Amino acid sequence: MLTLIITILPLNAHLGGEKKIIGKWEAQEKGEVGSIVFFEKKKREKFAFASLTASGETLGGPYASPAQGRVTYTINDRSKPIKVNFDINMDGEKYQMLAIAEFEGKNQLKMAIGEIGGSRPVEFTNKNTTLFIRKKK
Repeated sequence: MLTLIITILPLNAHLGGEKKIIGKWEAQEKGEVGSIVFFEKKKREKFAFASLTASGETLGGPYASPAQGRVTYTINDRSKPIKVNFDINMDGEKYQMLAIAEFEGKNQLKMAIGEIGGSRPVEFTNKNTTLFIRKKK
């Protein structure tokens, strides 16, 4: 399940990619359902927030404190594939995960996410890729 949590972790956005990614996405891995919600960046906020749910536990969201696990994201949709950076602040400790993403239609998002503190994947493989389905915009 840790793989699923890592797989569904965060995106702070910019322009076109941000609008496309906003919403709730779900993925199934090894019989368990996980989800990620990408929140739209508000004018008064410095970051765009995300929340992750796996095994019934949620991390992040726009109202989460660092003690609860704050997850923010950034997107570079000018690159092919799209580059996604996830920033996690948990109990004062900061982590980053680098990912690539590609839309497969309007309601499917393919993502490959690297290990925490590791390098960004350079391609999509069967081992590193998860397909997310949009559930709500």
